[in-house]
Amino acid sequence: MPRIRNLSLDEPVLELGCGKGRDTATLCAGGLAVVATDISRPSLQQCAKAARRASALQMDLREPFPFRAMSFRVIVASLSLHYFSWAGTKGAVAEIARCIRPGGLLLARFNSTNDIHHGAGVGDEIERHLFRVGVREKRFFDRADVVGLLAGWHIDQLTEQTIQRYEKSKVVWEVAALGGA
Repeated sequence: MPRIRNLSLDEPVLELGCGKGRDTATLCAGGLAVVATDISRPSLQQCAKAARRASALQMDLREPFPFRAMSFRVIVASLSLHYFSWAGTKGAVAEIARCIRPGGLLLARFNSTNDIHHGAGVGDEIERHLFRVGVREKRFFDRADVVGLLAGWHIDQLTEQTIQRYEKSKVVWEVAALGGA
C-alpha cells in the first residue's frame, strides 16, 4: 500500500474490474481515492456499499476507456483481464498503457495455467489458453503469455502465487509493471 500511495500522489487509482469491491474497500481503507470500474451494474452497486468513498463507473474493458491519455499514476487490474480473446486482452492492455502516466504502476493478477481449481484446462478450448468454462470464457496465462502481453512495459515483479481469496485456493500471476514514456 505505501508504494501505491507514494506513486499516486493523492490522485485517484483506477481499478479495472472491481467486482463487489473487495480490493476497492482495501484501497479506500488505505486512504486512497479510487475510480472503481466494472461491466456489471449489480457488482458496482455492491462495490459502492463496500467502499462508499470510491467513484463507481460502469465500463467494458473491450471498449476504449473513457479517460484522457496519461490520466492515472496507478492502475489495478486484479483478475479482470481474463475474459477476452487474445486480441481483446491485448486491446485492454493497450488502453491501460494509453491511460497510465510514464513511470506509472500497473498492479495486475492473471489466472495461471496452473489454476486447476478454477478451470485451467477445463472445457472447450476456443483459442490457446482461452476456455469456455460453463457459460463464460476464461483465459489462463503462463509466464510467456504475461511477458508477451506486457511487452514494452518494465516488469518490476512477476511471481506465480497461490492465494486464498475464494473457497478453493487459486493460482495467479502477480505483476507489478511500470509504464513506458
